[in-house]
Amino acid sequence: MKDKDLHDKLKDLTVRYLELLRRSTSQRGVGVPQRLIPKVEFGLNGSITIDKESKPDFGLLAATTLLDFVNDPSNEVIIKAVLENQNVARLLKDKGVARVPMAFALNILQPMIIRQLVSQNGIEMDEAEFDANYQAFEEYLDKEEDCYLFLAPLENFDMETESEIVGPLTIRKLTAEEFAAFNGITAEPFSSAPNFPFQPYRFVLEMKGAVKRGGPPLTQTYQDSFWWLVAMMKLTKAGSVGYNTIWVQPLSWSGMSFGQGSAYPRHTILGKSVTLKDQDLSRLRHYWELVEPFVGRQTPFWMVALQRFYDAVDRVRPDEALLDYWIACESLFGEDIEIGELTYRLSLRIAHFLGVSPVERAKLRDDAKKAYHARGHLLHGARNLDHSKLAAQTLAIGEITRRSLCKCVEGQFQSRDEMIRGIEASIMG
Repeated sequence: MKDKDLHDKLKDLTVRYLELLRRSTSQRGVGVPQRLIPKVEFGLNGSITIDKESKPDFGLLAATTLLDFVNDPSNEVIIKAVLENQNVARLLKDKGVARVPMAFALNILQPMIIRQLVSQNGIEMDEAEFDANYQAFEEYLDKEEDCYLFLAPLENFDMETESEIVGPLTIRKLTAEEFAAFNGITAEPFSSAPNFPFQPYRFVLEMKGAVKRGGPPLTQTYQDSFWWLVAMMKLTKAGSVGYNTIWVQPLSWSGMSFGQGSAYPRHTILGKSVTLKDQDLSRLRHYWELVEPFVGRQTPFWMVALQRFYDAVDRVRPDEALLDYWIACESLFGEDIEIGELTYRLSLRIAHFLGVSPVERAKLRDDAKKAYHARGHLLHGARNLDHSKLAAQTLAIGEITRRSLCKCVEGQFQSRDEMIRGIEASIMG
């Protein structure tokens, strides 16, 4: 250890705290408080059985006596001495709190006590466990950063393997405890796995990150990493997959877990789930390697199209999806086209960008024109639309958009002008 004096003072406080807990539980005639948690078991046929079990609530136990401990005059001298330690003072300053007893108790002492209770699984002091916990505390002081685990449960998603690594993120199956927590399953009577209106979460995106101590955990770059990977999932395999919340769990000494999500969450569409197989995962990893340079940095010229596509595949109404897809295509191929020739020129560019044979190009051009006319009917309030035709046109322009964006990712075009020049050269023969 680097600071034996700090070690000894924190050990003294820990011993005193545990003694207070023993007296408190003895006087009240109760033991360590327990909490009921759901116990989920998965059957071979995909069935889910929910039971409940009791676990010690060491966090609640430590919190109930914190104020009494800090206000006890017999602890005042030791707490004051700890506050004068240079490293402790710097830690509290980095966290943006005053160097006062209660700030020390909340940010250092209470997390240390909870770790001690959990590691020794009870109130009786285990010196070896304290030494290990103190060593972790000293390492935390040296790093001057906070580490977090970010978790985003995936809706409408499945894959053949239990876990896959894609860049800095891991896609993995939820543990039984996580399955209960993310799907809102409790130990209350009648609690069950939700099956309506959405499928339960089964997989999660996971990433570890570090920020300067005291800074906001979920930086824009970390948020972008999740968004970009899910966007590449949507390009890799047609379907509706997504997440609404990124959960933040502290991995370093202190901090609180919380979820950060959109103010207007939108769920994925049942019946359009995405299942990634081995070949899909290889493609996903390839796409990630190509787009990772954009994460947290300057976005590519096809970003508007990708954002519109990202939203469109989760639209319930085909008319809304078609408008999104068309805006995506127009942002890719129609920026320099006059309104009068938009439908002709844009459909021609799409055909030569994606098609190889004359027959394929004619089909692409026809699908794009139909989608453009449908877009006009929708924008001008046309009635008595043929909904089966609209659904087919939406599906066709959706696939055109997906293929176009895949080619943008793989083509590594430096600008829209470069891409359009290549298309125009193909048109001119």
